[in-house]
Amino acid sequence: MTKTELRKQILKLRDAQDPVRKSRADGAICKRVLDYLIDNHISTVMSYVSFRSEVDTCGIIEGCLGLGIRVAVPRVEDTYMHFYYICSTDSLIKGYMGIYEPVGDLVRWHGSEHTLMLVPGSVFDRRGNRIGFGRGYYDRFLADHTDITTAGLCYGFQIADEIQPEEWDVPMNLVITEESIYGGLR
Repeated sequence: MTKTELRKQILKLRDAQDPVRKSRADGAICKRVLDYLIDNHISTVMSYVSFRSEVDTCGIIEGCLGLGIRVAVPRVEDTYMHFYYICSTDSLIKGYMGIYEPVGDLVRWHGSEHTLMLVPGSVFDRRGNRIGFGRGYYDRFLADHTDITTAGLCYGFQIADEIQPEEWDVPMNLVITEESIYGGLR
């Protein structure tokens, strides 16, 4: 099966999830992420803002802000993503492709120690390899910021046995599902 076919198949399953099951899985993933942040003394989280049937990051973002962990979310500017610190989800509006992005005069993330980036994807494997959505925003950003610890968020059924990465693909350090945390290659 090609990567395109696998992406299409998994996204169809993700879109068709039972809402109650999805909500439970989102809650379990949120708890795993917040526990990881506390256990590893993470002071900054770079998080995508969930879109459509992706793992819901609203609870993670709110949980981080409640714990005093700084949160930066992406905004697409031309062909590149930049991350901006937010103090609440009230500073987000629909932006690129209808995805919520930070608005206003916000401080741009320029690097910090003890940072974890939460990365969306359509399919992951247990080694941290990822099939994204085909636009390359995260791979380009991570190629320029190799010191960031990354965690792909997905549901258990989005884990494939093995993904053959392309030369430009950046593997995740971790993959977090409702069932487990897998260590990546980086």
